[in-house]
Amino acid sequence: MRRGSYRLLGRPMAFWALALAMVGAIGSITAMVPRLAVPPAEQPSPALIQPSEVREVAPLTIPFPLPSSYTVAEGDTLFDIAADQDSSVEALIFANNLEDFDLLDLGRELVVPPPGTTRQPIDPTRSLTEIASSYRIESRVLAAYNGIATAELVSQPIAREALLFPPGALPDGLVAGEGSLLASIPFGAERPVEPLKYRVRPGDTLTDVAWRLGIDVDTILNNNSNLGAGDYIRIGAELLVLPVSGLLYQVKEADTLSAIAEKFGVDADAISEVNSLAFTGTLEPGTDLILPGAGLAYAPPMLAATGRIVVPFRSQLDGTPWAGANCGPTALGMGLESLGVKVSSTELRRQVLSAQGMWGNNVGTLMDALAKVASANGARPIGLFEGGRIAKWSLRDVREQLQAGRPVIVQVRFRALPGRAGVRYFNDHYIILTGLSGDNFLYNDPLDSDGPGGNRLMTPAQLDAAMDATDKRYAYAAFALAR
Repeated sequence: MRRGSYRLLGRPMAFWALALAMVGAIGSITAMVPRLAVPPAEQPSPALIQPSEVREVAPLTIPFPLPSSYTVAEGDTLFDIAADQDSSVEALIFANNLEDFDLLDLGRELVVPPPGTTRQPIDPTRSLTEIASSYRIESRVLAAYNGIATAELVSQPIAREALLFPPGALPDGLVAGEGSLLASIPFGAERPVEPLKYRVRPGDTLTDVAWRLGIDVDTILNNNSNLGAGDYIRIGAELLVLPVSGLLYQVKEADTLSAIAEKFGVDADAISEVNSLAFTGTLEPGTDLILPGAGLAYAPPMLAATGRIVVPFRSQLDGTPWAGANCGPTALGMGLESLGVKVSSTELRRQVLSAQGMWGNNVGTLMDALAKVASANGARPIGLFEGGRIAKWSLRDVREQLQAGRPVIVQVRFRALPGRAGVRYFNDHYIILTGLSGDNFLYNDPLDSDGPGGNRLMTPAQLDAAMDATDKRYAYAAFALAR
């Protein structure tokens, strides 16, 4: 580490290089195609309006708020700075042209774009002056938002694929959909109060829609049979969405609340509460009932006779473009499924990245964000914080939670895991502890390229060494999962 700098955010993830080094090659990747919004059949695709199509006019001074600045202090991370300054990690990266956002120089002045800043694709062959004129913005304002300080750049090709624009600077027709907003959308920000039809917007994906509405992707799939075999949702299509995850069921002749609850494996009281029912007798045929949790593969938590918590195994090497960095969401998915909450690793990744304000296929995940998403999906994370700080777990703490039947997600130093000392990956990783075998610990490792990932075994000394994470804020950090 060079003098005057501070290593930050040792993100727990295993890069593709690691997987390739361990197995030679992953082989042909069968990528999970996201359900992106595409234009309706037999209609032309709506083209994004480019700056070159905008009539050149004289610059017009508009009173936009200028970005603020922040001086990097020891212990800072981009995630912390973004939260404290009411900005986002992505905005900070773009505004300061950061290439390695794990390493920040102490004392560096960062440009902090205000809330509502947007990112817009631009023509890289045009100068900053030309682009600013096209959008009726003063070039000094656009330069300030993008950390451009040298006068030469205003007349030279910008050589960037996108620029940040002030809040309200872009006409509605020029904003490239919701995906260009540099602010996290809260889980359930558009949660409906009753079942409704949602019209697909440009840029929508099923994970985006589910996140904004506060439901599981499976809820959308299970209540819209036409999506069963499709890879895409189409702009303008209508989707039936519910206010909670589950199924919409139409009451049939002779149905009773208890019979419906037993048939779908859900709680009768929960059905009554969600549907505001005042009785438990015979229901009116044709009535639509929301069945909370139905169709989500819920199952009761299980503890094997050996003391092992039954945690279904998932591999992070699942063929997705982000597989190399997905140890956190994959470990969380295993833990949630052991509690009866089945959410795909891909959707959990979408939720975690939104929760922490960082995006990208190679971006790792923060334990704080994992715990937040666990809570948003109905689980109760235990033990991550103590007195406002990240708690330090002892092996005794781990044993107590495992003995209580609760799986434990741990951030570990990857090379300290059994059999991993020779691997050329020096950062952190996530595993999930699933039980005890005598004095030893059982765990599932999402990275299974060197053998079975489930039911691995390590000694107390190995676990103690592994929990000493390279990112010292998370050394001996963990959280247990309960309903």
